Amino acid sequence: MAYSGMFQYATVQQFPDGIVGGFDPMPYEYRRWNGSVWSRPAVDAYNLQLSRVQRYWLAGFDCHLEVEFLYRLARMFDSHSLEATL
Repeated sequence: MAYSGMFQYATVQQFPDGIVGGFDPMPYEYRRWNGSVWSRPAVDAYNLQLSRVQRYWLAGFDCHLEVEFLYRLARMFDSHSLEATL
């Protein structure tokens, strides 16, 4: 029997595509990688959308649009907080 070196592994995806750090909510006063600190309402909106993604994912729904909206929220909040500090 020849050894082919090819193995097939069954992988279980723990998070939807685009969510790499898990579903932990963002804390208030958190300084992001780009130096921005969001306001409390912005953090609340982000955490609400993140929990919505988690609920959709656990229910088995396709949530790629919800993840895209989460990224758009983050981009918008980053730009607003960075403009406020200039």
